[in-house]
Amino acid sequence: MDNNIKLKVNLYKHTNTMGETQETKWYGNVVRTATYDMAALSRHIAQHGSIYTQDVIYGVLRKLGNCIPELVAQGIATKLEGLGTFYPMVKTTGADKASEFTVANVKQVIMQFTADRNTQEDVSNLTDKANVEINDVKVLLGTKVIDGEERKIYDHIKVANYVKLYEDGGSDDDPDPEPDPEPEP
Repeated sequence: MDNNIKLKVNLYKHTNTMGETQETKWYGNVVRTATYDMAALSRHIAQHGSIYTQDVIYGVLRKLGNCIPELVAQGIATKLEGLGTFYPMVKTTGADKASEFTVANVKQVIMQFTADRNTQEDVSNLTDKANVEINDVKVLLGTKVIDGEERKIYDHIKVANYVKLYEDGGSDDDPDPEPDPEPEP
């Protein structure tokens, strides 16, 4: 992993409305810079010195994308060492008696994923691999009606500028507690 590439984190302020104190604190959200589809992922893997070409890697990933759901739907957990395990779960409605429980009680069969924690490197915790950079503060500018719907308008400003403008005596608008939507690929 190239540790020179920064993992950017935007700050936002959130007030805990569930607690007694209604305490406001600052939190961070990862800035997702891209979403790789299988073609982009296969190119990336091929660039890591693989003996396999991008088209071969792509083909394997496509098969993987077909085979894992097929196996999971049959009750077979599938482990990818160093990554994690895909496994089946069901969402059901309850029955008063075991004898009354039928297939109709199974409302959904879903595929779950658990990151691999039993390897040399715990892939569920990438803290040691990430090169974190605090990026921006998400600031609420106001609202605007767009297509008949009121929407919040935000700006992202550099942390140092935010501190100068708002924490050194300026007004403090509440940044949105919701993370930014995933960027387009």
